[in-house]
Amino acid sequence: MWKPTSDPSEMDCLLRLATRLTGMSDAGRVGEQALDELHDCLPGTTWAMLVREVDGTYALCAAGRLGAENLAALATSAGVDAVRCAPEALTAIPFEQRPRYACWPNGAAAPEVVLGTFVDPGARAPSLTLLACAAQLCGHAVRTLRELGRLRVESDTDPLTGVQNRRAILERLTAERGWAAERGLPLAVLFIDLDRFKAVNDTYGHAVGDQLLRAVAHALRSVLRASDAVGRVGGDEFLVILPGAGPSAAARLAESLEALVAATELVAGGARLRPSVTVGVGSGEGDAATLVAAADQAMLARKGVRREVAAVA
Repeated sequence: MWKPTSDPSEMDCLLRLATRLTGMSDAGRVGEQALDELHDCLPGTTWAMLVREVDGTYALCAAGRLGAENLAALATSAGVDAVRCAPEALTAIPFEQRPRYACWPNGAAAPEVVLGTFVDPGARAPSLTLLACAAQLCGHAVRTLRELGRLRVESDTDPLTGVQNRRAILERLTAERGWAAERGLPLAVLFIDLDRFKAVNDTYGHAVGDQLLRAVAHALRSVLRASDAVGRVGGDEFLVILPGAGPSAAARLAESLEALVAATELVAGGARLRPSVTVGVGSGEGDAATLVAAADQAMLARKGVRREVAAVA
């Protein structure tokens, strides 16, 4: 374990760095914030940070005030690629040859964070201990925030379909409703119900019903914009949020979604199934609950019209 530095100025630098990182909520901004603090603590130095990705390689997280034009030289001095490199390339560098670039805690073969710096002529160079302790602090922040992000995604996701769960989609709708109201922007929601879903479960079993739900969720996500959101709010019900969409645009999308799902074929349980959905639109004034209720009522009304048409035919 690295021992804290005994240099008062370096101790103060690490304390300031730890304080700044403690208040962070986004792993993607750790590099930016950390490098700004290190630069301020040590005038005459400029920094870069590499972060270990899931595949084990290192990707550039932040260049701070270093500038892209200096990254190649920094990488060459350390014998690694400043944009992406394998852990083997880092550990192959003898420790005594990397006093200005790579330090990681406990001699780990695959540290979470690698720090690099240029030192201006005549400026004071950071010690190995400072580099190692700073890397520890940054690595802990990245690891913690990534884990919190993963847990947040898991807690917001419906495990069967992969879309947002009821709590998450309704929280998102409340936030979007507030955002739209403040700025005078339109907002619409779609309430989607699978037709004859109980009959599928009763005839083919719940495993086939689960496949059907996943297929419908996949179809919905395939046509939505990045700004839209979809969640499962009931056993066979989905809610779609359409920021910036008025009633006409939402109605067109509702018809498109019904046609898209109707064109989907699912082969399961030795049978070929063609699912169908009924979509209702909710828009206009009112809070999140009002929008959902309006879309739900529109869906039920449309389903009733469809039944009447089928009965006449």
